[in-house]
Amino acid sequence: MSETIPPLDPGVLGPLREAEPAPAAVRARARQRLLSAVGGGGPGGDRGSGGPRGSGLLRMPRGVAFVLGAVVGVGLYAALAPAPAPRVVYVDRAVPSVEAATVATAAVAQATGARPATSDVPPATAATATASTRGSQLSAERILLDEARAALAQGDPTRAIDRLERHRRTFQAPLLAEERDAMWVQALVKADRYDEARARASAFRKRSPDSLFSSVVDSAIDSIP
Repeated sequence: MSETIPPLDPGVLGPLREAEPAPAAVRARARQRLLSAVGGGGPGGDRGSGGPRGSGLLRMPRGVAFVLGAVVGVGLYAALAPAPAPRVVYVDRAVPSVEAATVATAAVAQATGARPATSDVPPATAATATASTRGSQLSAERILLDEARAALAQGDPTRAIDRLERHRRTFQAPLLAEERDAMWVQALVKADRYDEARARASAFRKRSPDSLFSSVVDSAIDSIP
């Protein structure tokens, strides 16, 4: 009774069917070797033993032997054939220009409602900076006016007027303008420049009628002989 040969695995035959067929010479040699092995060493074989011709391989059908030979041939050809050279495929792609990228960015910002980054200072930071600047200006103005007041106390109205004039040139938007103008009237009176003192006093009253330094101006004008 012949042995049952298990079917070949489709996972093995699938790639073999897709592979390129082996040359005729390679298939012929593989088939000859397989038939020689199955037939017991060639056409003559070993037929004098009187017993059965070998084991299960000798009773293998000729069709199965041919399939096995083809499989072996394809495997040998795949192992000996050189690997195909890799192919490099180039795809042309347009490189976006800087102008196109800028336009695209602007379009996205407009579509999403996003605003471009700006260097605007937050209100809190701006208020702090303004307060700091105001404090620095106030200190600088106070230094000049204190020097003018000290000069008046020492009886030197010329030096006092010089400090007041420097204050006027230095600060275009002074914080202590009323105090400076009132002191200026005093310095002109002490310098015996009465007409100038009266003119400045009149301008002061028109400019700042409710000033806290109005009494200082009036006292200086009243002291004119």
